[in-house]
Amino acid sequence: MIFKNQNEFSLYIESIKQEKSFDTYTETIEWYYENETDHEMSDIAKMLNAKIINTIQLEAESKGLLKSNTVRLF
Repeated sequence: MIFKNQNEFSLYIESIKQEKSFDTYTETIEWYYENETDHEMSDIAKMLNAKIINTIQLEAESKGLLKSNTVRLF
């Protein structure tokens, strides 16, 4: 499947997430990578829009897989 831009690809990822009832975008992208494409993960990451990238970052932070960039004053 060929996508014209990041938003078109991201909408497709959204539809897979809903169709397969995945809880996270991480699961969805992993499924897409294993089942629907022969692209490298780095290429897939470049095709995602900012909304999905930010959501994946929040998912990773909530699971302790990524440190938050938030500065704490106290």
